[in-house]
Amino acid sequence: MALPAFPQDTKSGASYDISRNYGKDVASFENGAQCSKGCTFPNVMLRTNWTEYNGSTGYTFANSHVPIQVNFRMAYVVNTLKFLLWDQDNRTYDYKIEVSKDEKAWYTVCNVKDKQSWQEVQIDARPIKHVRLIGTGGKNNHSQLHIVKFMAYFDYSR
Repeated sequence: MALPAFPQDTKSGASYDISRNYGKDVASFENGAQCSKGCTFPNVMLRTNWTEYNGSTGYTFANSHVPIQVNFRMAYVVNTLKFLLWDQDNRTYDYKIEVSKDEKAWYTVCNVKDKQSWQEVQIDARPIKHVRLIGTGGKNNHSQLHIVKFMAYFDYSR
């Protein structure tokens, strides 16, 4: 499904910046975001202290084709999704990302293969309240999507 057009920014002032959370991460547990749907260790990828992780702790994961859904406290205007895939071995991931404002209409914003480590997905600015990350495969003997850290924000430099 194609993304609907989003009105261009013609406003200035604080009220519009609030919907962008002043460029800060809207996907943090401290900001009210939570994970749901079919994943293990659901909110681990939303913590602020994420630099320590190993083979048994410090990441959120789900089986292939099972979504890890992040729900923001409210709909925010977002144009950047950034996340760290498990990177302590040579595995690669195939995944797709879907976004929604209302959990009824979902829009695929990327569908990629053979990715490792940090990912930054730039999308057209739009109000988003829900993000689904769905592992679709991978290499080096694994069938799960492992995410160490997930962030979503409005990048003013774009």
